[in-house]
Amino acid sequence: MDNKIVCEKTGMRKCFAGVLSIMGIYMLLQTAGATGGEEEFGDIYTQITEWSQGTLGKLLALICVVVGTAYTISRGTLIYAVIGIAICLVLYNAPTIIDNLMDAALPAEQAVSAAAAQLSNGLL
Repeated sequence: MDNKIVCEKTGMRKCFAGVLSIMGIYMLLQTAGATGGEEEFGDIYTQITEWSQGTLGKLLALICVVVGTAYTISRGTLIYAVIGIAICLVLYNAPTIIDNLMDAALPAEQAVSAAAAQLSNGLL
């Protein structure tokens, strides 16, 4: 019984180390290749955005609601309907949220001028 606990702890440590190493490699690749990529993948991103917010996205959202409602009726719990509605919201709003998050950074000259204004007014 104690051997099983030790194995589970060791497995968790290996899993955690693997996740940390993958995150580290991902961060290195992001800083090394942060050159926009708008030219290569812009068309694909636009197509997927149009699909998710167009007729196909509405159809998939409706299917999620119907399946969630059917599971709610068959299982007798409300969680499946909630999950279906959540999937609908995520499917439709995810491209807008991602665009807003990626465009939230200030250009360098605005960030520098804001820092200079704060230093020049004597509050720091």
